[in-house]
Order: sequence, then structure tokens, then C-alpha cells
Amino acid sequence: MDAKMRCRRWTALWATCSLSACSTTYIPVVTPGTRCELPAAMQSSCTAPTRLEIGLTYADLLRVYQADRKALQDCATRQEAALKAVATCNAEIDRLNADLAKLNEAVKAR
Repeated sequence: MDAKMRCRRWTALWATCSLSACSTTYIPVVTPGTRCELPAAMQSSCTAPTRLEIGLTYADLLRVYQADRKALQDCATRQEAALKAVATCNAEIDRLNADLAKLNEAVKAR
């Protein structure tokens, strides 16, 4: 590339940059975020307790009780964690949407 061509390109680049500095910059208004929701798989209820059969020994009854109790505790822990995660996510989205609303108002006021 010869020097004359380079000079033309630099001149065009300079003209573009200097003219864009004088123009109005359009900043689009950003829409607020959506709410957090649990996936359908995580909204399932806890498993039903084991049905007791006739003729169980006391040892079998204790094993069934312990398994049901553990399943219920695990389910309660999962549900509590899911609810906390959704609440935290929604609180953060609300905070960001409030900040976004302030920014959008500032852009509209210009």
C-alpha cells in the first residue's frame, strides 16, 4: 500500500471519528429482567412414605421408619434450598431492575 492510500484511509478514519463525536449517541432503554422460577423437576413434591405390610417385624418397621424419615428430611432440605435460591435470585433481580429504572429515567431526561 502506498503512502497516498494510507493518508486517505487515515483522513477518512479521522473524519469519521471527529464527526461521530459531534453527533447524538442513542442509548436504548433496557427492559427489566424477568423473575426467577424453579424448573418443573425441582417443583415436585416429596416421595410418599413406604406402605407397611402385614407381618413386618419390629426391625423391619424401624428400617422403614428410618428410610422414610431420611427421605422426608432430604426432601425438606432440597425444598428449603430451592426456595432460598429463588428468593435470593428474585431479590437480586428486583435490585437490578430498580437500578435499571433509575438509569432509564436518567437517559430519558437528557
